[in-house]
This record gives sequence, C-alpha cells and structure tokens, in this order.
Amino acid sequence: EVKARLYCHTGVSERDKRYAGMGEDCGREWLQLRRRGAVGSGCLPEGAPSAFVAGFDGLRVLAASCLRSLAAAVGADAAAWLAVSDLADAEEEEAQPPTPDATASSSAAGPTVFRLYRYLPEGVGTGCHAHSDLGLLTLSPAPTRPGLLLYDSETLEWHEGEDGMQAEEITLFCGEQVSYLSSGQLPSPLHRVPPPSSSSSNATTRYSMPFFARARPEALLTPMAAGAGAPHALPPVRCEDLILKQLFRRR
Repeated sequence: EVKARLYCHTGVSERDKRYAGMGEDCGREWLQLRRRGAVGSGCLPEGAPSAFVAGFDGLRVLAASCLRSLAAAVGADAAAWLAVSDLADAEEEEAQPPTPDATASSSAAGPTVFRLYRYLPEGVGTGCHAHSDLGLLTLSPAPTRPGLLLYDSETLEWHEGEDGMQAEEITLFCGEQVSYLSSGQLPSPLHRVPPPSSSSSNATTRYSMPFFARARPEALLTPMAAGAGAPHALPPVRCEDLILKQLFRRR
C-alpha cells in the first residue's frame, strides 16, 4: 500500500517515476525517494513516511560531511566535489532549514536517491550481483541481517562486510565518480549480496537502506592532477559520459 501511494503521488514526469516510487528486479524490491528541487528545497514526495524523510535528510548531511573529509584527505578541492552533486547545500540547510515557500518553488529532482530494499529469499530471488557503485558515495546503515560480501583484489577472496555491525553503524563506500575525481586514489569496492538463506538460524528477511549520493548527469568531473598519490592524469569528463561511455561498456 505504501509503495502504491508513493508511486501515485510523487508528482514527477514519466521519465522520473523510476527514480521516485517503487521498483524490483530478480533479487529485490524497493522503495526509492529523491530530493526534490535545487538549493533550499529538501522536500520529498508527498506521502513519504516521516521516518524515511528523516533518514534521507540525516544521511544527506552526513554524505556531504564525508565527501568533504575524503576530498581533504587526498588534497582535493572539497567545494568542487560538492558542487557537482546536490549535496552542496546540505550542511547549510541543516543549520537553517528552508522555508515552506522555498521548498515549494522548485520541482526539479536531484540525482541522489535513498532506497529501502527487501531481499527475496534463497530459491526465490538471486540477491545482488557483483558490482561497484556508480555514484559519489554510498552510505548504508546496518541492515536487518548481514549479507554484504566485499572482494579483496589482492587475495582474490570474498569477505563478510557486515558481521558484528551495530545498529548505529554505517557502511561507507566510495563510488566510481569519486574514484575518477580522485584519479584512482579512492577506489570503488567490488561487492555483492547473495539471497538470504531460509535454512539458517537467522531466517529473517534482509532489509537494507542505502543512500546513494550522486553527481548530476551534466556535471563536469575534473580529476585531480597527477602527483605522488595520483600517478596518472585523467581528462575532465561529463558525469553522464563517464557512466554511459566508459563504465557501462566494461560491465
């Protein structure tokens, strides 16, 4: 019922419905919300559960802080990294929330999305295949049951990534866009999630709520200059071209 209500009341174009509403694949089903509007409009689709909205707003502020810190760690321009995303004003909004009039004045949808996944059990679903995330950062609060596997390219082994994770903890991934901006200094990890086993002692359904911070499709991604940490110079590229013409072609 919640999925149907959100899908019908997002108020976005047919093209954008896939980004705000519901979806499914062979391993999972999900609710997905996007931030609506540009600067000063942190609203989400009408009818969105209040806890979901609070989670979106909190993770968006945290993502901005993480992106700023990672840029500083590798000697990059943090403001430039924030400027390619819809996170640039997140910290300012937290200090001074937008007025209702400002929120209603814009209807454009930002690229960042927040999802609630329900994984289909073993024998019904296939889980999530091995991949690296395409965006800037992924912030994933602790799921209802562990399942994330991370690939170690040195040992050629998969390792459990969520065992022992506490409820208040968050997994942080760098995405391919940050990897490009950092000239490879911040790689995007290969990971997957097998379908939850129904035969284990922990036979609960796996729910996870990843927050995907992304650059705008039209944004120009300008990598760091070659140096000690970044031995190879990469050319500037539009975000959409990076994803469609480079990343998708090797998948």
